[in-house]
Order: sequence, then C-alpha cells, then structure tokens
Amino acid sequence: MALMSFLKPLLVIILAGLLAATIAWVISTRIIPLPSEMVSQTSILTSTGKKLTPTPTPKQITLNPDTLYSLINAHRRENHLSPLQANPSLEKSAALKIDDMNANQYWRHQDKQEVESWYLFRQAGYGYQLAGENLGFAVTSEWQVFADWVASPTHNLQLLEPEYEDMGLATDCVTYTKLAGGGCLVVLHLAQPGI
Repeated sequence: MALMSFLKPLLVIILAGLLAATIAWVISTRIIPLPSEMVSQTSILTSTGKKLTPTPTPKQITLNPDTLYSLINAHRRENHLSPLQANPSLEKSAALKIDDMNANQYWRHQDKQEVESWYLFRQAGYGYQLAGENLGFAVTSEWQVFADWVASPTHNLQLLEPEYEDMGLATDCVTYTKLAGGGCLVVLHLAQPGI
C-alpha cells in the first residue's frame, strides 16, 4: 500500500512531463509563419525606373494529424483514460464530412437539410455504438484547435468520453481558405465500435 501511494504521484509527474514535452514540441514547430519566414521576393526595377515590389506570400498552412492525435491522447491519459486508436474508416468519414461541407458551403454539424453526420460513419464502413464529432474552423495550428476543444465543455466531453476507442481526423487548408477566407477546416470523428 505504501508503494502504491509513492508510485501514484510519481506517475502523475511523469505524465505531466510528457504532456509538457508534447506541448513544447508543438509550440516549437511554429506552424504559423513568422514575418521573417515569409517567402522573400526582390524588387524589380522596370526600364522606366519604376520599382515593382511583389507582396510577400505566407507559407501554406498545413496541419499534421499525428500531432493532433498525440495531443488528444496525452489529454486522455492525463485524465486517466485509455488512448484512442487512429482508425482509417473514421478518417474517411471525417474526409467525407469535409468534402460535403466544402461542396455545400456550410460550416456546422448539420448539413443544409439539418441532417447530422452519423450516416457518414456507416458510409465509410464504420459501425458504431456511440459516436461524436468535433469541428474546427479557421484553424492555424494543431495546438489552436486542440486548445479550443479543451476550452469548450461540450467538445472536451467528446475528447474525454471513456467509451470511445477510435478516432479519425481530416483537415483541409486549401479549399476552406478559398471559400471561407483563411485557415483550415478540421473534422474529428470519435467512436465506440458496434454493429
């Protein structure tokens, strides 16, 4: 019993250290370009002496699903829950959701006919007993969307649902930027497998 009372705080310290290291790594990846990292373009002097200077273009935002998977699982472990497994069928259902939102230009859980996303799970070949969906809009980094979900009680409950076993992510930074004005669209599908 004394050994267990010694090991429990030690385990909490180790998990906190792992979470801190993950957060530090995510911050150090700097997905958002700094001004000094903008694509450099030189000025051009025309034959008439007019100076043309193109507007710098920021680097394209990309999101790494593995980073977001790691953040979610670290959060679950910190809350004494088992990690979730990345599931290809849920990744497919999340991608189907992104495609549907972009094609029909709606940015919410229900489509324009007020239909929820659950049929996409089955369409992607995933039978479920329990399922959830988190969305992120105008996202510029993995850390941003993760922090937004944790700060939202409803979204955080989805991340910490003890019955979930699987998750799948899809992101779109190109089409969403063209349609909605900037950042990335993120869809996270979570589920407990079923029939």
